[in-house]
Amino acid sequence: MRVTLKRMKFFIGVLLLSMPVVVSATTVSPKEQFTALYQQELGELVPCRSTSLYRHSVCSNLLRNEGNAPFLLLHDEPAEKVAVLVHGLSDSPFFMREIAGILFSEGFDVIAPLLPGHGLRDADDDMEDSKLAERWQAHVSQAVSIGQSMSDTVIIGGFSTGGRYLLSTISTIPMP
Repeated sequence: MRVTLKRMKFFIGVLLLSMPVVVSATTVSPKEQFTALYQQELGELVPCRSTSLYRHSVCSNLLRNEGNAPFLLLHDEPAEKVAVLVHGLSDSPFFMREIAGILFSEGFDVIAPLLPGHGLRDADDDMEDSKLAERWQAHVSQAVSIGQSMSDTVIIGGFSTGGRYLLSTISTIPMP
C-alpha cells in the first residue's frame, strides 16, 4: 500500500506533516492517557515543582530534572489541531519547548513525549535494552494515538531519532 501525503512542510529542521486521522471515541482524557503512559515507563510519579496553567508535565524522581519531563500544552477548550513533537537521541522534551510554545500560540494543543531511556538519572539499563528500538516505536505510536484521540488534525515534528519513529508510525496509519 502506498501512502501519499497531501501537504509537507519544513520548519526549522523539524519535519511537520499534516495528516488526516480517524478518531475513535474514548472516555479517558488526554491528560489521563498521557500520565498512564509514563506510569508504565517511570513507575511512581511525583508532583512537578514547576507548574503553569496550560502545561501538564509528568514528573518522576527517576528523571535527571524537571526540564526532561514529558509535557502537554492544552488550551481551555480542545483545539482543532494537535502537534506531536518528539526529541532526538540523547535529548528530551526540553528541546521541543520553543517550537511547542509557538505552535500552542498558533492554536495547537501540543504533545511532547519523552522517549524511553532518555532524561533519566541512570539510563544505562534502558540504553542497553535489546528491545529499546521497539520500545521507542511503541512509545511514539502511543503519543500519536493520544493526539488522534484529541483531534482529527494531527501534525508531527521530530528531530533525528524522534523524526524517524514518527515517520515510521504514520506510515502505518491508513490515509483516506
